[in-house]
Amino acid sequence: MNWVLFCCFTFVLYGKGISRSVISSGLPEAVEDFANPRDKLLHVHTVWRHGERNPSHLFPINDLNNASVFVGGLGQLTKNGVKQLHTLGRNFQTKYVQNLKFLNPDNINSEIYARSTDPDRALISAMSFFSGLLTNDSTNNPPFFKFAPVPIHSQAPADDPLQFLTFECQRKNQLWDIVHRSNAIQTLLNNSDALLDEFAEYFKVEMNFNQISAIYDTVFFEDK
Repeated sequence: MNWVLFCCFTFVLYGKGISRSVISSGLPEAVEDFANPRDKLLHVHTVWRHGERNPSHLFPINDLNNASVFVGGLGQLTKNGVKQLHTLGRNFQTKYVQNLKFLNPDNINSEIYARSTDPDRALISAMSFFSGLLTNDSTNNPPFFKFAPVPIHSQAPADDPLQFLTFECQRKNQLWDIVHRSNAIQTLLNNSDALLDEFAEYFKVEMNFNQISAIYDTVFFEDK
């Protein structure tokens, strides 16, 4: 089974003011390893990326390279991506519901605030996580979704600072322009002229830094 590694950042706060950051590749660490046994766990703040997704862009290089190949559509979460976040939720259930008794599944709305960016893949990732967190089923097999009464809040992409690619910000645009004109990027492009010309001919696009990123994104996910 193919997995896309994603980071899960967990911030935990204990009663005596001790705070620790835990960084893991998709699984919550044993928070009791970081705390004095006499401390009381007060707060857990977790940030994660969406699960495995389909490519967001395609390039018309042959008849097979079309959106119908990708179940759910371009940019959407794959079934494996759903399972990744469901599994993450199950691990959080083991830690914070069963072992630490930190969360009460019967009173979950008053204990959790969920925030997501607006793309489908992010929202469905959050749904998958909370389905795993709250499910009473002992299996990870499909169907993954069990009803999880956790509202998932989001903002319009243009107004959401968490969604930096679409967030309307003049300073962000200035910084991107500085990056594109930097010596490092220009040197990379100039030293790769022959290869970029070949790519431009093959993919039928004008090559620049953004297009390089888009092609890499597509090739990476098509390989899955």
